[in-house]
Amino acid sequence: MHRIFLTLAAIVALIGPAASQSCPIPGAASAIPTPSPITAPPPQPGATPIDCTPAPPPSPVNGVCGTAGGTCSAGTPTAVTTSGTWPCGGLNGGATATCSPAPPPPATITMGETNCNLPDIDGGNAGLLLEQAVTLTQAGTLQSLSFCVVTAAGQLRLGVYDGGGNIVVQSVAFTPVGGLNTVPVGHVPIAAGNYFLAYEPSSSNLTFPVNQSLGSCKWASVAFGPMPSTFPSIAGSNPCHWGIFATLSVP
Repeated sequence: MHRIFLTLAAIVALIGPAASQSCPIPGAASAIPTPSPITAPPPQPGATPIDCTPAPPPSPVNGVCGTAGGTCSAGTPTAVTTSGTWPCGGLNGGATATCSPAPPPPATITMGETNCNLPDIDGGNAGLLLEQAVTLTQAGTLQSLSFCVVTAAGQLRLGVYDGGGNIVVQSVAFTPVGGLNTVPVGHVPIAAGNYFLAYEPSSSNLTFPVNQSLGSCKWASVAFGPMPSTFPSIAGSNPCHWGIFATLSVP
């Protein structure tokens, strides 16, 4: 009887290269290995097993409208309809958003003097509450108050009084800077009519532009702080026109 001796290389040649690791396909029939009289070499030490845990399903993504017509910040956009709306379809079972264009911003008007290039300079008004007569020709909603400054100093508070001397709105005290200072005052609707734009400086070193030959100004002696609910007794008045104005939104 002849004995056959096979080297390791010959064994590999007979059985073929070792199969690479792979995960079973769900539902597929398992292959039945064919018996072989030759023993395959053991797996190489240090081989990393494959993780066959199924991947989780993708999470739903809700559609989210974009900032421009026909766009989505999440989801799938579709064409804009004749009414101007468009859907943003959700992904992976997420909800669909129905989008419409943002309304245009409201128009704005001003009440008072918007020009900071007035011919004269005023100042030295610490300890006073001062106001300037203005007329509003169209109802609107107060948004902000503005005041022109030449030399900044101390703090400043701005406000609006109605024709009967009652406070309508006032700003918080703020530290002014040179140039145009604008502070928000909330959203206060007011009717057309006569009003007074008021300001209250904490320092006499604050200076600001003025036209001393136009307009109507008056003042009262008041320590710096929140403006009183009604304008105090008048301490003085003269023609003047400061660079102070209110900005209002209108329909």
